[in-house]
Amino acid sequence: MFVTSLDVSSPTRESLSATAADRVEGTLRAGHEVAPSPWPAGLADFYAYANVGEDDVFRQFDAYAAGIGDEDARRVFREAKLDELGHVGLTRGLLLRLTGDERTARRKVLWVRLTRLWDAWLRFGKAVGELNASILLGALYIVAAPLLTVAARRRLVG
Repeated sequence: MFVTSLDVSSPTRESLSATAADRVEGTLRAGHEVAPSPWPAGLADFYAYANVGEDDVFRQFDAYAAGIGDEDARRVFREAKLDELGHVGLTRGLLLRLTGDERTARRKVLWVRLTRLWDAWLRFGKAVGELNASILLGALYIVAAPLLTVAARRRLVG
């Protein structure tokens, strides 16, 4: 990821976040050519997507901790959750630095959440369609196979 390529000795999370954003902003201000981004509006959209993903993972660790009986394993999930909280803070901080204000950052995060919801809906629709097709084709084979077998035998015998 972008942040891991920094040349910083013993960075803190705050300095790492600030340095990454400064490099992005400095590159854009200096007019240097930036590698093409798969994200429509560039790095701000990427960090919005990363922030949503980190937030989702953060919430999943609650479910993991609640669903496991072993106290040691529960403690591991809680510690991982704290680590994810740091990731949420880093991606949110970078998103705020790149967008410039809270309102734009919220709008980008909302757009990512809606996009992910739409993608989930499409995956659900695809699964339902595949199930319907499987049932329909299975029924067709069960009905058609004996009929076609009888017709084929008559042609061979006749």
